[in-house]
Amino acid sequence: MFGWFYLQDWSKIQCLISKRGKESLKRRVADFDATAMLPDVTSRVLGNLSRYDLETVQMASVGAATFYQWVSQGIRTLSFNE
Repeated sequence: MFGWFYLQDWSKIQCLISKRGKESLKRRVADFDATAMLPDVTSRVLGNLSRYDLETVQMASVGAATFYQWVSQGIRTLSFNE
């Protein structure tokens, strides 16, 4: 997996998004098992999400806004169920 520092560079993120096959973002999202996520990761994700609101993300990218909503809903559901 990639270190957090890797995700700080937009060109590297674009490279990850454009991958195909087993390493594709679409496949990795589809295969993601939220129940295997550790509580400290859940907390970190919630902290990162709280820095933004949907409107701000939508202004930056409609695609990013879709992903933001998916992550937000999933992480909040997961947090609620714990």
